Amino acid sequence: MFLRGDMGWLTSGPQVGDVAPDFTLPKHDGTAHVTLSDSFGKRPVVLVFGSFT
Repeated sequence: MFLRGDMGWLTSGPQVGDVAPDFTLPKHDGTAHVTLSDSFGKRPVVLVFGSFT
């Protein structure tokens, strides 16, 4: 399961203090895109990952 990635990774993930990679995502209503680097340092940024299905 670990080799397929079903139960996580064999290597460690990001550590506290690591810089997040820059990314761009569409807004929930599809009207625009949001880029992390555009908001970084200007206001708090919270990333929530999960399945809501």
